[in-house]
Amino acid sequence: MAFCTKCGSENPEGAVYCTSCAAPMSAPTGVPDQQTYSPVPQVPAKPNFMTTLWRSLDTGSRVAGVGAIVAVIAFFLPLYDGGINGIDLANGAAGGSGDISWWFRLLFALVALGLLYFAYNSDLRKKILIGTAQCAIGAIWGLQVFGVLTGSAFTSQGQQFGWYALHLGLLAILVGGSMSVLDHTRQLAGVRQ
Repeated sequence: MAFCTKCGSENPEGAVYCTSCAAPMSAPTGVPDQQTYSPVPQVPAKPNFMTTLWRSLDTGSRVAGVGAIVAVIAFFLPLYDGGINGIDLANGAAGGSGDISWWFRLLFALVALGLLYFAYNSDLRKKILIGTAQCAIGAIWGLQVFGVLTGSAFTSQGQQFGWYALHLGLLAILVGGSMSVLDHTRQLAGVRQ
């Protein structure tokens, strides 16, 4: 009597295959069962939408996207008590009655982030329009950060890190939109030649 090396069942002498599990009785030396059974092919994992979107963006759109994320986070980022940040100025917690323009800073940063979705699988002309819209969004308030360099009222009001990060994020939206427009305009010019 011979015993199966796979399931241990008893088989008659000279059997080529096991009567219980159909495994070959005399497997080739070194690698058992490899000639008879092949492994199940592995299907590669499908990347999620965010990964696919990020890989499809050009460098300028990525800069604008990161700037938009920074601006949104910084809007809600009062680091120290008594400091003035976006959410404080919008709600009037800084001693005023609240300023709706601060809510627009948040809204425009969210719009700039949402525009990246429309850049996905778009033609060059649409990508140029999206980059131009990002430039406009970033230019509205992103350039206020340069007021710090001139010693304007922004430096004396007690703004904290969140205020500066918000406007630097909006400035990054402007820079990223400009990079995107220049890149896609060059590509469009190359298509026309």
